[in-house]
Amino acid sequence: MKLTNLITARKIFLNHAGDKIPAITAYKIMKFVKASDTEDAFYNEKMKAIIDEYAEKDDKGNPVVKANGIQIQKDHIEDCNKAIKEIQDTEVETPNFKVNVSELASLQLTLEEVAALDEFIEG
Repeated sequence: MKLTNLITARKIFLNHAGDKIPAITAYKIMKFVKASDTEDAFYNEKMKAIIDEYAEKDDKGNPVVKANGIQIQKDHIEDCNKAIKEIQDTEVETPNFKVNVSELASLQLTLEEVAALDEFIEG
């Protein structure tokens, strides 16, 4: 599984952490989140390094942030995009996690979220 798919699924579940769901489902999701902690830390560390390397910096050395996000040095946009794609496409082991679609019934998921979770959902 690509790292970006794992991180996306993790974020979706964390975005619904405050939703009321059956205890067994909450337990399964919590185990998935814990099982993906290492990959999340790796992803965040690598993205921080990419930002440190390619972002425009203000006079204090902090990345410049505008409405559309962190500003990348104009002459390094292609290198930055390549580095990000490489991290996102990194293959990682998929946690042994499946949830039945009926267990997610109480969550208000968008079609986009369901599509991102598809690999972890069974009939």
